[in-house]
Amino acid sequence: MAKSQDQKRKKSRKVSKSTWIALGVASAIAIGCGVPLGFKLHSMLRADDVDDSNVDVDAYTVNYETLLTRYKKAKASGAAYADTFTAPDLANVSIALLLSHSTWWAQCSGEAVVPGLNVVQQIRSTKIRADASYFEESNSYSSMVALADRAYSTDSTTKAYHGKIGTSVEEGVYEAKNVLSYTNDEYKKLMGHYVSNPIIYIICKGTMLGDDKTPLSGKATAVTKNSDGGYTIDLELNVDTACFNYKTQMVSISDLAARPFFDFCHLTFTLDKDLNPLSYLSYERYYAKTKAGVGSKIVANLKTEFAYGESYAIPELNIPIEYTVKTS
Repeated sequence: MAKSQDQKRKKSRKVSKSTWIALGVASAIAIGCGVPLGFKLHSMLRADDVDDSNVDVDAYTVNYETLLTRYKKAKASGAAYADTFTAPDLANVSIALLLSHSTWWAQCSGEAVVPGLNVVQQIRSTKIRADASYFEESNSYSSMVALADRAYSTDSTTKAYHGKIGTSVEEGVYEAKNVLSYTNDEYKKLMGHYVSNPIIYIICKGTMLGDDKTPLSGKATAVTKNSDGGYTIDLELNVDTACFNYKTQMVSISDLAARPFFDFCHLTFTLDKDLNPLSYLSYERYYAKTKAGVGSKIVANLKTEFAYGESYAIPELNIPIEYTVKTS
């Protein structure tokens, strides 16, 4: 990526000190997820930064093809999925099944809150695969800040746009001339993920909270078979490893002073009887600090729903997306 483009991006992210709360909330989760609980203002003065430079992300690479092979064998033999796969493997099988389709859609809706200050940030995001083309949108809005981002990816190139919110959080307004072009690998390095990735969390056995530790979200990792034959998969994440790419994304979107500090992050997947993904909820609490030197505790709740196998149109730059996902 050219240096001038990098400077242009940083300039577009600048905000005044009066909007520090928005940087801690809005930008930091413009594509994220999360949840609740109250905190005192002293937590906003936290000084320690996150050092996760020793995390080897490649050590947690998931082989989706191998999982699909195991899944097909289990399905053919009639084996119980809950006995065949661990909780994180079940979630990854569902992602592998989604990725096996040439067209799919993932849409997220929710909010993030700074409890002590009554600031509520509305969040919307959508990802689309249409054969060899991919798209993502990330919008965030409150009375203090509004952010809109879109990215289009084909072949080896990703084009990214930073715009402004229009009439609501569900509408971004962009100028075609304000495009930043990256290779797909450059975009991943900047944002922590490829546009083609349906989920940013690193999910595997090695990125779950250890059984010897108390889940701060209130829920432990578990598998529940539902009355309709489907499954509920609860995942209490090890925030140092599972959220590594997510933190990278947060820093880039919000221009944070440092990588955010997570207290917890919990995902709840809902799968059908064949392990196809229907939705997942994310519930998280973290601390983010802006370059103005002020930080805040943030709690967020987001719901993401999936669809696949239909025709999903990637919108032109200023064509709004219809948001159908409801959090309540």
